[in-house]
Amino acid sequence: FFQAEDGIRDKLVTGVQTCALPIFSPDGQQLVFVSTRGKGYANLWTMNLQTRRAKALTTGVWGDFRPAWSPDGTRIAFASNHAPDWDRVPSSDIFVVEAKAGAVPAAIMALMADGGLGWLERKLTRF
Repeated sequence: FFQAEDGIRDKLVTGVQTCALPIFSPDGQQLVFVSTRGKGYANLWTMNLQTRRAKALTTGVWGDFRPAWSPDGTRIAFASNHAPDWDRVPSSDIFVVEAKAGAVPAAIMALMADGGLGWLERKLTRF
């Protein structure tokens, strides 16, 4: 990922792990992204853009995708499938987790996760 500041491009993530779907927090101070660093599963990571430190937000043995920040920047919604055979089941659940390391995600609804996620008037909506 690159952060443009005064026209200068700056590489935020290095290494051979996959990193994708970067989303800036509403205040622009953090980034959430999907990465296979660590155990090799697609988990959510957050990065403080001033310190450049990345921390695992989720650590499961399944894939977590399509992160979306809450408007106040305190929570992140995402799609994930926690079924034992998650790689063969085409549906996902929607989870919400506080935007801090060590927080426990909570499933809030089940639906096909073939579209993006977004927040609307404190309710999670699909668009």
